[in-house]
Amino acid sequence: MSERDPLDELLHELKSPEPPAGMDQRMVEAYRSSFPPSNLRPHAGWQFWEMRVSVPVPVLLAVAIVVAVLFWYRSSPAPSAAPGTTGIVTSLNSTGFQPLPNGEARIVTVKGASQ
Repeated sequence: MSERDPLDELLHELKSPEPPAGMDQRMVEAYRSSFPPSNLRPHAGWQFWEMRVSVPVPVLLAVAIVVAVLFWYRSSPAPSAAPGTTGIVTSLNSTGFQPLPNGEARIVTVKGASQ
């Protein structure tokens, strides 16, 4: 648009009117009447609970993944039997192991196991 537009000259000459005196004060009063101050917080310490913290979604996802991995791979203590109780032997010494001829499994209780 290399043509000369006479409207452009008129727009450059146009001056907007000044706002009336006291308009700022009236705007502030109108805002305060619409949103009155809240007196629900008698203690300044309660403002801490109303605080907002913005956390980016990728950071939140990374923390959630780390917590899930730690929860998944957490070490659990090995179960131990109380002394003097009977139960099933869960650990075996495999030296001299020979399979059973018929392939059946046998459960030996602690009382019947030889030490």
